Amino acid sequence: MSPSLREDRKVRTATAIATAALDLFAARGYAAVTVAEIAAAAGVAERTLYRYFADKEELLFAEDESWRAGLRAAIGQQRAGEPPITVLRGASATVARALEDRREEVRRRGEVIASAPALVARERAKHAAWETILADGLRERGVAAGEARLLGRITVACYDEALTRWLAQDGRQRTLGAELNAAFAELGALAT
Repeated sequence: MSPSLREDRKVRTATAIATAALDLFAARGYAAVTVAEIAAAAGVAERTLYRYFADKEELLFAEDESWRAGLRAAIGQQRAGEPPITVLRGASATVARALEDRREEVRRRGEVIASAPALVARERAKHAAWETILADGLRERGVAAGEARLLGRITVACYDEALTRWLAQDGRQRTLGAELNAAFAELGALAT
């Protein structure tokens, strides 16, 4: 089997496992679902599931490292000399675009996470990591540490608010990117 076919198969298997897990978690609740049930629903052995995911929580957070890498890259792609908030707004918009076609999955995942305190704590830790990445990216651009940290926190708060509004819509009236722009605009108006 060629490396690209092998990689495609790995991606398909991981996606099938994660999708089966989310379906079961959404239907029955996170705590009520076992790893064995997830493996069976995905059509794989439990051992195979553990080759792809370290534990049950990882089924909901497996993309974290790729999101962190994408956020770092998005900061690096922003133009030199831009004001710090413009850099962070642009980087956040990049992340938002990557989620536009995954609204229902993001909504279901959020509901599952909200149902379990351990998952809520892990989600908070993920957001703290994003704040650090944003602050580090600004510091590399010469922004003072305290200001960079504050702007990182503010950016994650704007992103969270935009995501909440986007997921609360009945239809697709506004994109996540539009909600993010609105949150940053409201912040700007409140700050003046």
